[in-house]
Amino acid sequence: MKLNNTAVRIIVSLLGIPIILGFCLWGGWSFVVFVGIISLTALYEFSLLLKGKGILFNYVVGFLSVIALLINVYLKITDTSILLVTIFLLLFFYELFRNKGSAILNTAGTALGIIYLGFFTSHLILLRELYTSLPIYYERGGHLIITLM
Repeated sequence: MKLNNTAVRIIVSLLGIPIILGFCLWGGWSFVVFVGIISLTALYEFSLLLKGKGILFNYVVGFLSVIALLINVYLKITDTSILLVTIFLLLFFYELFRNKGSAILNTAGTALGIIYLGFFTSHLILLRELYTSLPIYYERGGHLIITLM
């Protein structure tokens, strides 16, 4: 029996919403991995949009940068501005020797993807981990993320 579009959406909602709420409330590495999967999937979709416009997205630097941003925000390894400068220097250096298409367009498209989908989604982790210094209130970070949804 083939389900229509509405039935499929209802089934996905019944299964997906509790899983998303669970990740938000649980926090920790499970939430980081959850946000990472969403970010990397969105970055891949963004790269397909750029490809349609003739811009060659730099997958290696783009995906590794988003992963580095998310892990850095969670573990607080270094200041995010230092990491972003390092990422952009790496991106410029990589694109210098790539010699495919327009270097300026490729760099701009990849940089926009890193900022738009990596930097901004890393703030979801920052908001979720806002109450880590007070373990009694750690659950409130999950409530904050759920409120934003």
